[in-house]
Amino acid sequence: MKYKLNTLMIFLFTVQSMSAQTKKETEEWIITKFQEYSLVNNRDNNLLGNTHTLTIQNGNLILFDKLNNDTILYEKIPINKISTFDMSEVEKKYEGGYALYLFCQNRNYCIEQGTFIEGQNKFIKDNSINNYHIMLRLNSGFGENNIPNRMVKAIKHLVKLYGVKEIKEEREAF
Repeated sequence: MKYKLNTLMIFLFTVQSMSAQTKKETEEWIITKFQEYSLVNNRDNNLLGNTHTLTIQNGNLILFDKLNNDTILYEKIPINKISTFDMSEVEKKYEGGYALYLFCQNRNYCIEQGTFIEGQNKFIKDNSINNYHIMLRLNSGFGENNIPNRMVKAIKHLVKLYGVKEIKEEREAF
């Protein structure tokens, strides 16, 4: 009986771990969907084309906004500091689409912001800026094919993979 129970437990653990996405797969899916549905703020004439990009490096989610050929602004949030997120539909009369906010634990300031020097791969932090959230802007196509709910699930999964026990969700129902 003990042998059967152990075999069953090993089987169930194996099946469960086979279906869960790895950290790398989850990061790649989030980045791919962000790039596919990224919304550049059309009201800001400083932004050139599709220059709103997202990457994950060394446990940080980094959002880049290219202002011109030389200047790239960045916002960086440690994934293991994310405790809450809020996704809402942006009013159509402005830009349409969706806004996804990722908040630092206890609304503490954990966002690093500044300028990125592309050729040197160098971050220059602006210490005058303190922020406790980062906003990802997504176009209206993001609302199709259950992508908002899948993004919620992916973000929760990624944050847990980085060691956060619980993430709170404050969002509209889709």
